[in-house]
Amino acid sequence: MKFHEIPEPDLQEVFLQKVEESGLEKGKIILYEVHGNSCTFMFENEKGERACATYSKSLYGRRWIEEKFFTSKMGVLGTGKISYDVNDKLTVCEVTCNFNEPQIIFGEDKSLVLSVKVFGVCVILMAGFAGRILALQMRAKKN
Repeated sequence: MKFHEIPEPDLQEVFLQKVEESGLEKGKIILYEVHGNSCTFMFENEKGERACATYSKSLYGRRWIEEKFFTSKMGVLGTGKISYDVNDKLTVCEVTCNFNEPQIIFGEDKSLVLSVKVFGVCVILMAGFAGRILALQMRAKKN
């Protein structure tokens, strides 16, 4: 995972540059899928070699962070499919890239990350407010 952020207009260019750096040339993006707060690209060159990458959007602007990057040259694709979890700051879902038949498949959302975080913050805030109200009532009873 790369932690530097990529501006949205440059996302496809950054993906194509990474593909070229990995040794795949003379091709094009054949699939582009968006799911929630993430997007996945699939690239194919003239030799039939493929690459895919998933990026997630930052919550603080229209910038993207690279989550995963795979190519058919990496040797991790015995079955022609690769599955991995993506945390796009809103949900965690499984992404499957099929290199044999070009497909990008997003599975069911496994958990709602943002909802859990917001709920936790709300519980902490409510506890703080309740404590403050109790302290004010105790002070009022003393006087």
